[in-house]
Amino acid sequence: MKILFTNLLDTATLSAGGTSVNYPLANLKHPFLKKKFQQTVAISGGSISDADALTLTWTTDQVIDFVAVGFTNAKTLTLKLYNSANTLISSQVFTYPALGKSFPAISGVRKVKLLMHNGTSDNPMTLYLGSLGIGLGYAMPNPRYDWENGLKDNSFGVTTIDGQVSGQYVEPLRSLRFSFVTHDQDIVLYILSQVKNLGKFTPLWVLPFSGVLATFPAIYATIPEGLENTSFDEDRRQYNFDLTFQEAR
Repeated sequence: MKILFTNLLDTATLSAGGTSVNYPLANLKHPFLKKKFQQTVAISGGSISDADALTLTWTTDQVIDFVAVGFTNAKTLTLKLYNSANTLISSQVFTYPALGKSFPAISGVRKVKLLMHNGTSDNPMTLYLGSLGIGLGYAMPNPRYDWENGLKDNSFGVTTIDGQVSGQYVEPLRSLRFSFVTHDQDIVLYILSQVKNLGKFTPLWVLPFSGVLATFPAIYATIPEGLENTSFDEDRRQYNFDLTFQEAR
């Protein structure tokens, strides 16, 4: 598991081709995932050109090993990373449903391009994206196997005397709960400080799994309860704590 405590999107300069006046680039930095960015671009050779790609640039070198996107119609994404000489130094491809990826850390990054494709033959192609997380993810201690995968249903309605329901369906939000064990007090204190700084209502990006479970999608979520059930086992000299990630859109 990796958590993106610092999102380099926040400090990047953004550009893209075919942007929409109603759904501008600035929406990518909004905390609400559904406040989307949208672009309509021409397709050549089955893909978007580098000139039209969503581009993030920084004035200093960055280290990146984590990317995740949400609220998008994209099915395939290609991430291209460049150094200060504008030389391509790495390219990463990820596909639906795992629209997020962790990879060996790449340093010296000054610019990235994100090329999206919605899996159709549309030309021009209209693409939208709620937001993305990019940066250096924090590798969490390995969670216990018995993690919880729940749903929070915020749908509402009124039942009539005839048993009919008038209301609004809302797709349930994912809720993931993990228990962690570590022998390192510094790890617990660091995670505690990061969660405290965020507060219970600030969303962040989480890649829950790697390896065989890497297809489990990334989640944009809050940590509403902070560190839960914290304890220290003196016999085993280990620290125990729980984290609940509540999906946010």
